[in-house]
Amino acid sequence: NNKATRFTDNGDYCDGAAIRWDSTGGVLNNSIFINNVADGYAGAICWDSTTDFSTTNSSFINNAAKRGGALYIRSSLSNMIIAKTNFTNNKASEDVGGAICIQTGANNIDLTTCNFTGNEANTAGGALYAGASTIDLDIVDSVFDYNIANTYGGGVYSFANTDLYVNESSFNYNKATQGGAIHTSGYSPKIYSSNFTNNKAINNDEGYGGAIYLTGNDAIIDDSYFKDNHATVYGGAISSKGSNTKITDSQFITNTVD
Repeated sequence: NNKATRFTDNGDYCDGAAIRWDSTGGVLNNSIFINNVADGYAGAICWDSTTDFSTTNSSFINNAAKRGGALYIRSSLSNMIIAKTNFTNNKASEDVGGAICIQTGANNIDLTTCNFTGNEANTAGGALYAGASTIDLDIVDSVFDYNIANTYGGGVYSFANTDLYVNESSFNYNKATQGGAIHTSGYSPKIYSSNFTNNKAINNDEGYGGAIYLTGNDAIIDDSYFKDNHATVYGGAISSKGSNTKITDSQFITNTVD
């Protein structure tokens, strides 16, 4: 366990420029990771344990790797809790997860009161990528601003079998080819009381879902606000390919399609 720790300008030819964590259980609080770079995965932390991990009141700034610019979850961990933590200007230079990449099979992921700003992925998940069989992904009271993915999910990309839950969060000025803020193919994603403004799906041929692109079934969007989002092909605010999408008590204002 680490507390009140600073990691700056570390480099690694493999994975986890600052930390590679293979042991059981980890708590990392009040820590700062700045300018750490890995030639492989995980600019700051590579988590390679199946046990719990948590971090609170921490900051990840200007970290970079091929995949998982700041944090890379390699193994099927049980629980991950990230609270009151900032991810700023992290980059996945060749692949997914500008700030965080959850590779596969995580059980419970909780992000609460976090800020993701200016993160970038070369492919999917400008801020956050949740891979196959991530069971529960909860995002609460968090902010995603100015994140970019060159393919899917400028803010968040969640893969099939992921149970995505978003509540009281905001997504602003995020960009991707599909799903400027969120791209999800998981079953029954739920988005409540959240704001989406000025997000863009910007590809001339596949610019779907300025704010949200849904491919899974039984999505629920409730009490949310969509303003000035834009797509180049269709779905200025939302594009849904799944069945039984339900949108209730929400506002849509000046969203556009070319």
